[in-house]
Amino acid sequence: MKKILYGIVLLSMVMGLPACTSAATTEQETATIELTDALGRDIVLDSLPANIVVAGKQTPMFIDLLYLFPDADVKLAGIENRSQTTRNFLDAISPESSGKVNLEKGAGAEQIAALQPDLVILKTSMAEEIGTGLETLGIPTLYVSLESIPEIETDIRNMGKVIGDEERAEEVLNLYAEKTAIIVEKVDQNETETKDVLLLQYSEDNGEVSFEVPPASWLQTNLVEMAGGNPVWIDAVEGGGWATVNMEQIANWNPDVIFIINYFGNSVETVAQLQQNEVWQQLDAAQNGELYGFPGDFISWDQPDSRWILGFEWLAMKINPQTFENADFMGSVMHFYQDFYGVEENSIEENIVPLVYGSF
Repeated sequence: MKKILYGIVLLSMVMGLPACTSAATTEQETATIELTDALGRDIVLDSLPANIVVAGKQTPMFIDLLYLFPDADVKLAGIENRSQTTRNFLDAISPESSGKVNLEKGAGAEQIAALQPDLVILKTSMAEEIGTGLETLGIPTLYVSLESIPEIETDIRNMGKVIGDEERAEEVLNLYAEKTAIIVEKVDQNETETKDVLLLQYSEDNGEVSFEVPPASWLQTNLVEMAGGNPVWIDAVEGGGWATVNMEQIANWNPDVIFIINYFGNSVETVAQLQQNEVWQQLDAAQNGELYGFPGDFISWDQPDSRWILGFEWLAMKINPQTFENADFMGSVMHFYQDFYGVEENSIEENIVPLVYGSF
C-alpha cells in the first residue's frame, strides 16, 4: 500500500501582550509575501491582501479550503456564484459571509475588477479566460490546482500565506496527516484478497444515461488505491479527463465493488434505479450487495475538496469492512466539521447532518 506522507510541523501559538500583538499584526500585514503558485509563477505581494476575490471554475472548492482559515470572511471581498453549493455551505459555516457571493456566474475581468481586489484566486485552467485580463488591469492573481493530494497541500499552504495564517495551514495539514495515517493503518490490517473496484460517474441527458471513469492520476483513482482497492479501469483511460465507458465494458470488468457518483443528483437514488435494471442485476457487485452510492453533503466527497478525507475513509470502510466494522463514520463527519471548521456540535446536527447522503 502506497502511503501518502505529510511533512508537517505543528507550531505552538504564543499569546503576547496586547500592544505586542497589535505591532506583530501590523508588521505581518505590511510584510512582503512571496510564494510560487500552481502555474509555477513566483509571486511577490508588497503586503497581505485585504480584499480577495474567488472566481471561475471550482470556486465552491476554493471557498471550502479558504474557510479552513478563521480570517477568511474578513479577507474575502467577493465570490462568484458558480453554484448554489457555495451559498448553502456559507450559510452553515459562516452565515455572515453569504453576502459575499456577489459575482454572477461567468464574471469577466472587468466585473471582478469592480470589487477592487488586491488578489484574485483562480483555477489554473482559467488563466487565459480571466487571468490575462486581470493582469492587464494590474490585479495580482494566485492560481491553484486542486487535482491531487500533494497539490491540495501546496494550495492550502499558499492560501495560508495570502490569508496571513501559515500556522493554521500547517495545523490543517497535520489534521489530514493524522487522519490519513489512522485510515491507512486499518487498511493495511486487511489480509483478504484485494478487491477489484470500479468507480463510475453517472449522468443523464434527455433520458440518455452515460457512465464515466476518471484518469489514473486523478484524486478519485488515488483514493481507491489508498483505500486498498484495485481500480480495474486504470489502464483503459487515455487523456486528461473523465472517459466514457459502455455497459459492455462494465460487464467485462465485472468488479467486486462498484461505487456510483452523481454530481447532479442523489447517488443512493441512482443506485436504487440501477438495481432494478436487469443488466445491472447480473453484475457480481449488484448480486453481492456491493453497489454503493458515493456520499456527500453540499458536494460529493470524491472531489479535490476539503472533504476528500471523508470520501477516503468511507471508501476504506466499504472496501475493507472487516477492519472497519466498529467504525463510527457519522462520528467522523462530526469531528471533521468541528476540527477543520470549528462548527459547534448542535449546529452540525442541525445544518449539516440532514444534508449527508450516501450508502452507509
